[in-house]
Amino acid sequence: MPETEIIFSVQESPEGGYEARALGYSIFTQADSMDALKLNVREAVRCHFDEGETPPVIRLHLVKDEVISAGDCLVIFPVTNSSSCSGDTATNLLARWAATFAYGLTFAVKHTI
Repeated sequence: MPETEIIFSVQESPEGGYEARALGYSIFTQADSMDALKLNVREAVRCHFDEGETPPVIRLHLVKDEVISAGDCLVIFPVTNSSSCSGDTATNLLARWAATFAYGLTFAVKHTI
């Protein structure tokens, strides 16, 4: 008895476009656009199954990875008059800012006297 549907995991390709992999079957295809991918998936399914065994429904499960920071944080770097933003102090402040920015955190510089 033929399956009622086949599921594909769809992801954006690192090279651009989209990739689709069937779950439970050795079917893979790719395309530059989502419309072209749908056509390629249909064709790949028709080629994979014998006539009369093709599932009537193809489900595309879109997967998108996104990396975000664990929480909203405000980091305050105190700067005093004795540590004006010149020379080595400015370099250290910039290094701390760069490390904070890499983690997606919000930062502020607080000037104290």
